[in-house]
Amino acid sequence: MTSQVRQASKSPSLATAVYHLFVLNAVVVAQPLMSQLADNPRYLLEMGITTGGLAGTAAGLLLLGPLALTLLEALSTLVGRRGQIYCHRLLVAGFFLLLGGQISRPLLESYTLRMLGMLDLSQLLFSVAFASVLTVCYFCTSWGQRLVSWAGCGLVIFPAAFFSSATVQSILSPRQPVASVTIRDPKPVVLLVFDGLLSTALMDENRQIDAIRYPNFARLAKQATWFRNATTVHPRTDHAVPAILSGCIPTDGTTPVLASYPHNLLSLAADSQQYEIISFEPYTRLTPEELELHPPRNPAITQTRQTLWTLQQVLWKISLPANVAGALPSLPLEWFSLTLDPVVDRDIHTGCIRYSWDRDRRLQVDHFIDCLTPGDRPRLWFGHLPLPHYPFVYYADETAYAGEVGLDLMLPGTHGELMEDWGPDELAVDQAWQRYLLQVGAADHALGRILDRLHEQNLYDDSLIIVTADHGYSFRPNQPQREPVTTNLPDLMPVPLLIKTPHQQEGTLSKRNVETIDILPTIAAEIGLELPTEVDGESVFSGERARLRKTMQTRQGPIYLDGGFPRADESRMRLLRRFGSGSNDQLWSLSVRPQWTGRKVTEFLQLEPEKPLRVRLLLPHPKLLRNARYLPGYFHGQVLATMQPTQSPFQFAISVNDEIRIVTRTYTDLDYQQDWTALLPESDLQDPQARIRIWQVVDQNGEPALQRCEVQGMWPRQM
Repeated sequence: MTSQVRQASKSPSLATAVYHLFVLNAVVVAQPLMSQLADNPRYLLEMGITTGGLAGTAAGLLLLGPLALTLLEALSTLVGRRGQIYCHRLLVAGFFLLLGGQISRPLLESYTLRMLGMLDLSQLLFSVAFASVLTVCYFCTSWGQRLVSWAGCGLVIFPAAFFSSATVQSILSPRQPVASVTIRDPKPVVLLVFDGLLSTALMDENRQIDAIRYPNFARLAKQATWFRNATTVHPRTDHAVPAILSGCIPTDGTTPVLASYPHNLLSLAADSQQYEIISFEPYTRLTPEELELHPPRNPAITQTRQTLWTLQQVLWKISLPANVAGALPSLPLEWFSLTLDPVVDRDIHTGCIRYSWDRDRRLQVDHFIDCLTPGDRPRLWFGHLPLPHYPFVYYADETAYAGEVGLDLMLPGTHGELMEDWGPDELAVDQAWQRYLLQVGAADHALGRILDRLHEQNLYDDSLIIVTADHGYSFRPNQPQREPVTTNLPDLMPVPLLIKTPHQQEGTLSKRNVETIDILPTIAAEIGLELPTEVDGESVFSGERARLRKTMQTRQGPIYLDGGFPRADESRMRLLRRFGSGSNDQLWSLSVRPQWTGRKVTEFLQLEPEKPLRVRLLLPHPKLLRNARYLPGYFHGQVLATMQPTQSPFQFAISVNDEIRIVTRTYTDLDYQQDWTALLPESDLQDPQARIRIWQVVDQNGEPALQRCEVQGMWPRQM
């Protein structure tokens, strides 16, 4: 018995050990990364990956790592057989540790664990235990090494599955146009999809569109049909926008590319050759290939090198605890279908025009408006406009107050891998909510400019105009922003849907249960397009009985709700209680000492301490002041002092020309305990010579007093 154990515990021969390195690499590294790549076709399209680049990437994933480890194990033999054995054990344990991390990430993913700060620890403990068990089985049982040997079939199966996936096949075999598409009554079509616009955010006390805050949505509603009970079918843009364009409820197996949705509005209109397409599609990839403007492609070797480097970062993200992976280099923006500095020619007014999704959003609207001109054929304008989605940087007139810094702009109070979970501090949530509502105003302002342009070009009356959104946004402490849970469904599902048919003059209100999958069938019915395949939606103007339920597709499966969605009004009521409406405006009511607003600093005792509190000002940044469209009214500071968990927050007053405009405080959220933010209204920033100062609010013998801070990063107007 003892000899059997000793025999089983022996390490494999060098040749077998090398073979097992290739097998373990295929199982733990190559297959997960090939799967990640196949599930992210937008990256392949963004990078212009060719067949050669795909082949080089697959070969690199399967061969480069094991070859390097083989060399390492061969070098270990220089210190004898024992050195090679220990080296092999270490490498095998490392592979099993990565595998344990990949299993634990989705298995233990929990909002509760994240908020308790225990997610990383639980994942690490699971991974270590998992790796320990598998390592013992590999070296101390008779069947452990045989299983690894049998898994060698993955060296063939994994690349075969990768190259036969729909994503890769769409690159190897481009889409063939549908030859039989005919449109009986082509007319101009304008489809606007705002990103992250909750319909109840537009409503007032009477469940009407708030004409004071959002005059342009109200203006369109007077000549359109407003479907007040419209909802999205998915909380994520990469599924919600394809649902709009395809009329189909997305599934986990679909990706936001043309290969997954070959019969979408853009492709069908292009195949008919009866429409001229203008598509602003910053995030999804549903526009036909022939309408794309491709930059020169890199050589295959460059594509391979860039992709392998990116996949290396992906491996750490899917295998290591979030905080550990967060300390490593970030994934490139291209992995998320974002480009830092896209080259866009403003003189191009047809075809597919792509900007970076999170930047230059005012410029995107400007360019879209430039494209609203008549053509020789009827035109279809599709505009996916990334407003009012985060990053929140705009006042209601589209003037930026924080500069176009994209998703790098921190949103205090958020947690989680995607920073989309709200923490416990209600002030942080309300401040973000306020900035969101201002950006809803910016979306309204953009809509007004688009409607004005359509009138100027004599396109408005003849056009079919559809205005909608892909999903909503939730602002609730200790709740996710975008992940559907029972409490936030009223914040995520309702989206605006306004449809103006050609020559429509009177507005109507419909309470019909409609979903965003009904938009394509509605357009098809209006222009006389016979859809080549069945879709899940139906025309909102059809006489058929309306559906009885609503569907929200999630990662955990579909959620079904009653078609009337009685809880939808919860979000509107919460908003009215916190920020009022246009007729009862409380949008600027976030001061922690509201009674101080408008008072002179001379009314308070002013202290000059020997060692004032040091504060680092992250925003506004002096480099952004060169932008004429930038009003530096957003302040984000950090206290440069050690904070105790039980310490009371610091309070800060911001004065403009010696008049206090707002009082804010540091956050009670332990992850942001040294941070504070404040936003000034535009009206406080009209004077270019205005003197803006930051004061610490302190207690002096039971009375509040103001104390000058030592602020680092001050910009000239604060001097």
